[in-house]
Amino acid sequence: STEKIIELAADKLLINFGSEILKIIPSCISVEVDAKFSFDIEATIAKARHLISLYEEIGIDKSRVMVKIASTWEGIQAAKILENEGIQCNMTLLFSFTQ
Repeated sequence: STEKIIELAADKLLINFGSEILKIIPSCISVEVDAKFSFDIEATIAKARHLISLYEEIGIDKSRVMVKIASTWEGIQAAKILENEGIQCNMTLLFSFTQ
């Protein structure tokens, strides 16, 4: 669909910007999983893996990428799985005090 094509193009554009930044900085870059996946464990994991794979396709190791995920219950569960795979996560997007 047109919406999916636009989403994939935006992902690629973000990865290209990130790769240019990584040429300048010695540490890692942050890439954000869309907030629309904040309450969906599987979608969050799939998107994070996809973004990491785009970096790896251009020769950037996942150790130089930190995936930003919403700190909802679902996001935390996704981060546990991703961290076990060696994908660094940064929890963000607080929606309520209980988080």
